[in-house]
Amino acid sequence: MQPGDTLQLRAGTYAEEVNVTVTGITIQSFANERAVITTPTTNPAILATVKISVAGVTLRNLDITGGYEHAVSIESTTATLLRCRLSASGSDCLQLKPGADSAIVSQCEVFDSGLRDPAGADGIDIRNSDDVNVRDCHLHDIAAAGICARGGSLNTLIERCLLIDCDSGILLGGASATADIDTGSNPGYRESIDATARNCIISGCAGPGVECQAALRPRVQNNTLSDVAGALTSGLRMSSTSHNSVERMCEDVEFSNNIVTATAGSGVTIVRITATGLTGTLTMRSNRYYDAVGAAVFSDERVPATWTLAQWQANLSTDAGSSEGAPGLDAAWHLAAGSPCIGQGFTLAFSDDYDGNARAGAFDIGADQAGGTALQTPPAAGTLGTGGGTPELPAAPSGVTAVPYTGQYIAVSWTDNSTIEHSFRIERKVGTGSFVTLTTVSANRYASFDPAVQDGVEYTYRVVAVGPSGESAYSNEASAVMVGTPPPPAPPGSGSSDDSGGGCVLGGTGGGWWLFLMLAIIPAAGALRRHA
Repeated sequence: MQPGDTLQLRAGTYAEEVNVTVTGITIQSFANERAVITTPTTNPAILATVKISVAGVTLRNLDITGGYEHAVSIESTTATLLRCRLSASGSDCLQLKPGADSAIVSQCEVFDSGLRDPAGADGIDIRNSDDVNVRDCHLHDIAAAGICARGGSLNTLIERCLLIDCDSGILLGGASATADIDTGSNPGYRESIDATARNCIISGCAGPGVECQAALRPRVQNNTLSDVAGALTSGLRMSSTSHNSVERMCEDVEFSNNIVTATAGSGVTIVRITATGLTGTLTMRSNRYYDAVGAAVFSDERVPATWTLAQWQANLSTDAGSSEGAPGLDAAWHLAAGSPCIGQGFTLAFSDDYDGNARAGAFDIGADQAGGTALQTPPAAGTLGTGGGTPELPAAPSGVTAVPYTGQYIAVSWTDNSTIEHSFRIERKVGTGSFVTLTTVSANRYASFDPAVQDGVEYTYRVVAVGPSGESAYSNEASAVMVGTPPPPAPPGSGSSDDSGGGCVLGGTGGGWWLFLMLAIIPAAGALRRHA
């Protein structure tokens, strides 16, 4: 392979370690198929099933399982994982090594971490990697944290994710090896800097729904934390990490518009600050708290003291606009009609919710803005990620030409600029009429032809690529006028033919010799395709 190429894998299981060492390539499943790449969790010689060692690599529509440590390990910049399933790893399902900056993990499903070693086996472990975006992902059945950004990671953005049955939900910060931290840019040994977690639904955690640990300026905004702190811990937690025998605290923390509910009973705190957990400012506002067993408990171990919500607000001069009581969630963790969280949020600087709907007018509290089309939560089987997110549309075809040939047909060809289409639709208009669909051909084709033409009439063609999430823009238009002698009639009963393998669609009569011609110029699809 060469930089910029695309490798397409046909459906099946590839029991091989993959080490990506060619810059800027894409590895993906063939259109409408699903390839599985897997290695055992018991072979210490294969630390990751897929290891990305160079910049600009994309993994798309793949199922990746196993690895002694990780299903996928990213060790260079600008990697993209799109609509992948990562599961059944020895430890973390996905780990970003220090310096794996500007990675995007979008519309993925991540589950069953830590089959070999569950201790610290996160779903996604981000280590000293800057500008990482995790969005529209579904994480479940994770042995440790669903998503953890630590080691001095800068500008992490986690948004519109669903986390169910993880030991803990989202960690902005964590306990890293001191050697992982770049003290040149991070002399304070912060584990997380300027991270944001927003519009996420987190449910069924034994530990905190969200924890900030040695984090500088973390922002926790409009999340729904339902049934968290199941092991008698806390729903929201601020804590420290020790480096060089010094406790590194959280500083300048924001919690806005979050729903936090707990059902574990006595001993649970809704919000907890550990004895060395916080310095600087604490900005809390417009949150909704609910303990299904009794009054919500707020703990500040720096004092130490436990308080009611009113005492918390008074003693820390924070959490204005927050309230206590059932949040009015439906079974899918969305706001039910009449929820006390509707319209009670603080207006923030983003404009969407968990479902991708606009937050028009007053913000609601929690991940959901009431109204609009809600995603199915949990998503239906086979759904990639949460089912939300921006659709990835195929690139439009270009260079369309229309050439008349003796024998009464017009050949239409185009340049395929996409690697994700599952078909091409060819549209035709006659004279000054409207475009209508002429035919559809399968992925990776670049030609078709139109036998239903008459002499002296102008025909105009355009092509659109159709992908798993929608259609491309239209190609350019190309016109031709047929002048020629019609072909001999077809044998009786020949009807029409559809060569779905060769990518041409035959209509009318005389299909046999036209089929031979088109198969001569249009190759069948292969498993390997280069796409610069």
